Amino acid sequence: MTQYVFPDSGTAEPIDQLPDPFIRADGSRVTDPAEWPEQREYLKQMLAHYFYGTQPEYINDTVGTVTEQNLLFDDQVIEEQVLISFGPNQCYSFHARIYRPNMPGSFPAITYNLPTLPYWMSHRFVRETVVERHYIQAEFNREELASDNHNFFNSPLCKDNPECTWGALALWSWGHRRLADYLQEQDYCNPDQMVATGQSRGGKTALCAGIYDERFAVTAPSGSGCGGAGCLRYFGSRLGQNTGFVENIGLMMAHVPYWCAPLFTEFGQKYPPLFLDRDYKYALRHPEIPLLHREMHLPFDLHTAKALIAPRGLIDLEGLSDDWANPYGTQVTWRAADEVFQFLGAYGKNALHFRTGGHNYNTYDLKALLDYCDALFFGKPFSAELIRIPPPKEQQVSYCAYPANSPEAAFVRDHMEISYQKFHFDWSKP
Repeated sequence: MTQYVFPDSGTAEPIDQLPDPFIRADGSRVTDPAEWPEQREYLKQMLAHYFYGTQPEYINDTVGTVTEQNLLFDDQVIEEQVLISFGPNQCYSFHARIYRPNMPGSFPAITYNLPTLPYWMSHRFVRETVVERHYIQAEFNREELASDNHNFFNSPLCKDNPECTWGALALWSWGHRRLADYLQEQDYCNPDQMVATGQSRGGKTALCAGIYDERFAVTAPSGSGCGGAGCLRYFGSRLGQNTGFVENIGLMMAHVPYWCAPLFTEFGQKYPPLFLDRDYKYALRHPEIPLLHREMHLPFDLHTAKALIAPRGLIDLEGLSDDWANPYGTQVTWRAADEVFQFLGAYGKNALHFRTGGHNYNTYDLKALLDYCDALFFGKPFSAELIRIPPPKEQQVSYCAYPANSPEAAFVRDHMEISYQKFHFDWSKP
C-alpha cells in the first residue's frame, strides 16, 4: 500500500473553495471510477494525518460472550447483554446490549454508540426498530473504550499504542467495528445489511466507522456538525451562511482536543477551553465567532469524509433548529459529496433528512433512517409521508426527505434549492 506524505499546517497551501476530492496526490485528476479505490485510500490517509489520527492495524480477533438474556414486548424481542472482547488474550472489552426479533431469519443490524448513562437506553427505539420493522438494535457505551475527558490518554487502547495519533472519534469507532465483528458471525444478522449511527459526537464517531470499515452498508450520523456531516469552511443556521452560532474547529478543539489528531487543532482559531452557555448570548459576547482561522489550509473538508462512504449508503439526520451542528454547512457538504456518489453510480444513496427541532436523536430521525434502509435493502418505496425535493441537476437523483405538509417542506421548496455556484465550489464530476 502506498504511503503518502502530507504537508504540515505551516506549509499547506490555502484553498479558496471546497477541495476537489478527485485530485490525486500528484495533482492529476481521477476520471474513471476504476481509479477511485486508490484515490479513496489516499483520502483516508489524508484524513488520518490531519483529522482522525493514525490507528493500529485492525485485526479481527473479537470474541463475544452472552452474559444475560431476556424476553421483552410479549416475547417478541430477545434482549441480550454481550461482553465484546478483543486484542491479545482479549485484554480489551466493552459491553453491548443487543435487541433482536424473536423469530427465524437474518435481519439488518443498527449499531448505535452511546455515552455513559446511569442506565442503558431503557428499551428506547426497540418497539420501532425490532418489533415493528424487524431490525436488530445493537448499542454500546463508547466510554467503556476510552473516557470522554482528558483521561482519554490513559485508556488502555491509547496507552498500549503510543505510536498512533488517533483521537477519541477514531478509537470509539472501534466499538462499531468490534460489534460488527461479532454480529456478522450470528445467524440472526445479515452481514450485508449493517448500519452505523450515533448522535452528536456519536454521529462523528459513526461517520469514522463507516469510512474505515466498508462492512457498514449504511452510515447515519445524526446532529454531527463539526467533525461530522457539517462543513469546516462554511457556517450557518438553516437560513444561510454566517447566521447562527456554529461549532467550529477552534471551539471544538479548545474544549475536547483529545477527540482528533493533534495536528487538527492548528487549523482553528483558539478560544477559551470551557464555556457554559452555548447560545446566542455567548455569541454576542464574542462577535468574532464563528470566524475562519486556517481552515482554508486544510486539503479536505467534510464532504471529503462523506464521499468516502460512496458507493455505500449515507444519510445525514439533522434538526432544522440545531444551529450548533451547522445546518447550512451540512447542506454544502451533502451537495458536494454527491458529486462522488454520482461519479460512482450511487444515485440516491447520499441522503439528507431535516426535521423540526434541535439537537437530539428522536423517532423522526429513526423513522427516516429505517425508511432509507428499507428502500436500500429491500427495494421498498419511500413512505408517502416523505417528500422528494427536485434535484439541482437533471441527472442527479439524490434527495432530501422531510415530513410532508410541514413548515420544513415549505421552507425547502422556497429556500433550499440553491444553485451549485452558491455552494462555493466550481468543480464537478469528471
